[in-house]
Amino acid sequence: MDEEKIMVTFWDLAAFFVGVMGFFAVVYFLGRGEGRKKREALFPFVSGEEYHPMRIPYRVKWIYYVALFTMFETAGLLVMLALSARIPMIIPAIYIAILSLSLLIAPKE
Repeated sequence: MDEEKIMVTFWDLAAFFVGVMGFFAVVYFLGRGEGRKKREALFPFVSGEEYHPMRIPYRVKWIYYVALFTMFETAGLLVMLALSARIPMIIPAIYIAILSLSLLIAPKE
């Protein structure tokens, strides 16, 4: 049984990109609504009550760890793809080495 290879050309990718951009352009223009809002609608409290803006506490250091977790998940996918394509493991090895170095320079608590 012959296996057919599926070839993806530049024009296939270009048509996909244009289709996705067209879809999101239609969604954007449908969601714009009618004109500008009235000035009163933009205020949080129109009854005249004064409020103090609240600052939401968060730690910027945790953003680094979330990004590193995402990159390590990507590294696993990259290794699996490299193994299935039977290519040398040098690219995933370099990627994992850079990630390991980024763990050393990540902010400490």
